[in-house]
Parts: sequence; structure tokens; C-alpha cells
Amino acid sequence: MVALDLGTQFRVAAQQVLADHDQRHVERTVEGLDMVIVTIPPVPNDGLVSELKSAGSELQVIGDCVAPRDIETAIFEGHRTAVAI
Repeated sequence: MVALDLGTQFRVAAQQVLADHDQRHVERTVEGLDMVIVTIPPVPNDGLVSELKSAGSELQVIGDCVAPRDIETAIFEGHRTAVAI
């Protein structure tokens, strides 16, 4: 397993990853890989909230718009909000 920091730019080629960290400007090649898994920290997807609020829309903010959550919580919040409306 190879861990790359946030801010690392990388590209995947045939069974290798070429990584370049922007702060160090050091390129690193990791070979012999058969799988690459990319994870990123979860962040809310709230791009439309302020736009809709400023347009005067009545708005219920739920789910990943508030904070990333698992599917069960998102479904529960959607159901609870629909019942309240």
C-alpha cells in the first residue's frame, strides 16, 4: 500500500502511479500495482444553497448538502423532511 498526501497530483499508467507533490516538486513512481483506490475527505455539496436562499426560495437543507452522510441517514432525512412539508 502506498499513501499519497492531499495535494499530490498523480497519473496512472500501466501498473504504475506517477506522483508529483506540489509542495516538494518531487516525482515518485510506484510500480507493480494492480489496483489504485482514490479517497478524498468528504465535504458538503452545498453549492446551490446560498443562491436559492438569496432568490427567496423556501429551502430545507438536508443530506450531503449539510454534511456527507451514509445512505441510511440521507434516506431518513429525506423522508422526515417530506413528511414535515
